[in-house]
Amino acid sequence: MPIFNKISRVAIVDDHLIFMEGLKLLLSRYKFLRVVGEYISAEFLLQALPSVKPEIIFLDVYTDGIRGWDAVKEIHKLDPNIKVVAMTQFSHGYVVNKMLDSGICGYIVKTESNEELINLFERINRNEMYISPEAEFNAKSGDLDLTQKEFGIIRLLAADKDNQKIALELGISDKTLVREISKLYQKFGVHTTAGIVAVAYKLKILP
Repeated sequence: MPIFNKISRVAIVDDHLIFMEGLKLLLSRYKFLRVVGEYISAEFLLQALPSVKPEIIFLDVYTDGIRGWDAVKEIHKLDPNIKVVAMTQFSHGYVVNKMLDSGICGYIVKTESNEELINLFERINRNEMYISPEAEFNAKSGDLDLTQKEFGIIRLLAADKDNQKIALELGISDKTLVREISKLYQKFGVHTTAGIVAVAYKLKILP
């Protein structure tokens, strides 16, 4: 039995083409959904929105260009009734809270099971918010709240400085630097220094 009482038009925004094709294939299994548009950035979606008229948008938080939460606001300026589901590999509290504040109806991590997708659709159908358990936990943990020291580490990592040079420039010990980088891994939801830098650019922490 369909979850929705009519077929809903869906658009997908993701700059990872393999993931987008996989999600499209997965959504095609649900008879109450029809994928009407696929875009590699929010800017392309916004250009097409008036003609495509999706009712649900699966939006990757980290596509190039406009930030995810700003994209949601622009989408709702054009059509406040569109339901936006945020998608990401990372679910650190800062991003989750910014997306929730922007007016999304759901937040899912890309590793979600098919069962959780059904849960998402059921919530959407009842006009309720759905947040994946991991994202909900991190949202309650708060924002990034970067210290001056952490920002300095990020800046120097982006400049491709090694740990010894970073510790020397910031006037801290190697052990302190390792501890601070570990904190950044947790805050950013990544496991490498390259991941820290990538997310920092995505969030516009770095110019």
